[in-house]
Amino acid sequence: MASCLPDARRRRRVYSPEEAATAGYEDKDLGPDGAPFYLAHGIVDVVVVDPRTGVVFHFQRDRSPVTLQAPVTLDLTCGCSLDVP
Repeated sequence: MASCLPDARRRRRVYSPEEAATAGYEDKDLGPDGAPFYLAHGIVDVVVVDPRTGVVFHFQRDRSPVTLQAPVTLDLTCGCSLDVP
């Protein structure tokens, strides 16, 4: 569940794609058509969750990817927090 406060400087909401890794599609979800594609098109946070293992991948522009284990709360660039159960 994400909770966001509007960024007063931009006066718009910024959303982060959240995607569940799908069996057989791991290469797509974690490959060049996944997070790198979104990051290259202006998305600043991308979260991919593997529901089978509970592994959470957090990708951010200009930062190294982070791999975590659910449950976890992520602090997103836009000021939101994202709870991954």
